[in-house]
Amino acid sequence: MAHGIDDTTVTSFFTNSLGSIPVVVAPAMHKNMYSNPIIMRNIEVLKSYGVTFVEPVMEEGKAKIPDAERIVAEVIRKLNGTLYGKKVCIVGGSSFEYMDDVRIITNTSTGETSIALATVCYYMGADLSLFLGMVRTKVPPFLKYERFTNVNSLFSHIEEIAKNDIVFVPAALSDFTTEKRDGKIPSDSRITLQLEPAQKFLVSLRKRFGGKIVGFKAEYGVSKEELKMRAAKRMDDYSLDAVVANDLRDVREGWTRVIVLRRGGELEIEGDKLEVAKRIVEFVS
Repeated sequence: MAHGIDDTTVTSFFTNSLGSIPVVVAPAMHKNMYSNPIIMRNIEVLKSYGVTFVEPVMEEGKAKIPDAERIVAEVIRKLNGTLYGKKVCIVGGSSFEYMDDVRIITNTSTGETSIALATVCYYMGADLSLFLGMVRTKVPPFLKYERFTNVNSLFSHIEEIAKNDIVFVPAALSDFTTEKRDGKIPSDSRITLQLEPAQKFLVSLRKRFGGKIVGFKAEYGVSKEELKMRAAKRMDDYSLDAVVANDLRDVREGWTRVIVLRRGGELEIEGDKLEVAKRIVEFVS
């Protein structure tokens, strides 16, 4: 392919495609062959022509073909470059606060919305960074991410997060923190925990970041008008560019209903979480 040799179905297809349609290559071969300097040089030549490579999985002395999900993701990404050149960060999952060295205080968030948003942004060609707390849903193999635990650990990444163009924060971050006790609190006696308000991540991020911030507001058992009022207040109080609001009664696995507020507009969406995520990204970006 790198030398323009056109004598097989694959190489003939490539010769006719280069320069007219995107090309994605998923190589697989023995490790010695893959690490051959000639092969390495030819890969770099093809990359210089705009060819995208899906890196193989190195196992058992072989460069094995990556799983189908990764290959499909790269093909979709090449065909949907709406966010090419945009740096997008997503902060998702639930944070937790330590009671002691064993126990934590957290919430019931699954992280499903954040994974859907990250998947959509990756498909749309974004330069994506993803920070995850605890999640109870599968993370696709093509998404690379960093972990955070409590709110303070997320603050350690704030400068890095502030280097993006758009930041989505669907994370269910702790509203309260408590002083961690060393060891394990005995389970045979009553204890009292003193909870203190946790630092607001979005407020601190806005002070350091002039780009677009999309916040999320989850409520339970409120009317649509009340939900919109609370979302609008959150947008004003935190100087956000948009807020995605929902009533947790309208959420189930794989499906959701949301209201998206932005400066000068709003949108109501319901359906499959991946499709909802796509429409959110399109509406706010």
